[in-house]
Amino acid sequence: MDDAERARQTQEYAERIVSLVEHPYYPLVHAHTAGETPIRTQDISARTGIPIAVAYRLVNKLTEAGLLVLGEPGHSSSGRRFETYSSNVERLLVVRAIQPDSTRVRVIVNFKDARPPIELENLVTLENARRQHPLQIKKPVSPSATDPPGIQL
Repeated sequence: MDDAERARQTQEYAERIVSLVEHPYYPLVHAHTAGETPIRTQDISARTGIPIAVAYRLVNKLTEAGLLVLGEPGHSSSGRRFETYSSNVERLLVVRAIQPDSTRVRVIVNFKDARPPIELENLVTLENARRQHPLQIKKPVSPSATDPPGIQL
């Protein structure tokens, strides 16, 4: 593998990490997997209110990315085998600098295992965001006379 390919794969991996840690349920999953005792996906769902199907998908993606690690398997009282998971994140830092026409995002992840830390800094301009997600990113709206006082969009 040449340097350009390695750099591309590292960038893709870092961007996947960013999208996962920005998932609205990630803080809940991390909070319940950061302890000493590994936890089942069913317990994450029950304790957080995350729908079970969403919890399974998110746990699988977090495990594939190395943010969660598989613990020792267990067995229920009926003899069924289940997997347990724990966080592999030692330290996570996400910093956003939001400007009128762009956002700069910096993410640093330190892992508990021997994985090298990830550091990514990315500049997203409003124009680039519109090109990538044309239906989701709208032009900022100036306050109008119809807006309630004190509210600015």
